Amino acid sequence: MIRRIGLVGLGVVTTLAVMAGGMAWASDTGVAKTLVLTKADIGSGYTSAAATSDDTDDSGKIATCVGKPVPNRTVAAKADGLEFTNDKTATFITSGVEIMKTAAMAVADRAVINDAKAADCLAQVAKASLADQGVTTMTAHQVSLKSYGSFSAAFELQASVGTGAQAESVTFVEVFIQKGRAEMSVAFVTSGAQPFDQPTGEAILAKLNARIKKAKI
Repeated sequence: MIRRIGLVGLGVVTTLAVMAGGMAWASDTGVAKTLVLTKADIGSGYTSAAATSDDTDDSGKIATCVGKPVPNRTVAAKADGLEFTNDKTATFITSGVEIMKTAAMAVADRAVINDAKAADCLAQVAKASLADQGVTTMTAHQVSLKSYGSFSAAFELQASVGTGAQAESVTFVEVFIQKGRAEMSVAFVTSGAQPFDQPTGEAILAKLNARIKKAKI
């Protein structure tokens, strides 16, 4: 669920089973690629780069912290969106999607995000995950947002990077969206204590949501 910012097996029984599994994987992968942000979603003013490769999965840590571990959580397919940077406004946007193997796993993940302890646990795990990038403190709280997919939630995280007179503030707005087995995450990051402009963020998410509505997942 946490995306690190330069800053969520089939038994072979017969040949038919292998072919069926392969086709399902290909289908999920194809859908996943449509559920990340694109240049057209973001608009002008941003440069883009390929996402930084990172296989860290903090979902289990958050679930355990909340007290609702999801054993055997399995991702059938995933995709990382481009990383978008606007140097003029000191903002950064990134996105990703995981498609769970079963709908029950997605339901379990939703229960974690809906838990009253989710914000505190998200801050705790995010701080640990980003410690190597100089993050020293992290707080989080849930914020209101328009509805997307079949379920959505958003959290604002305030981080301090560095210590003493050299400390800087960074604000993250982490948006989680679900539809069926698909779990989308979008991070809006700003330098300073002011969060990303909400109307602009919601306009970007509305474009993504149009594809989410059409997704067969």
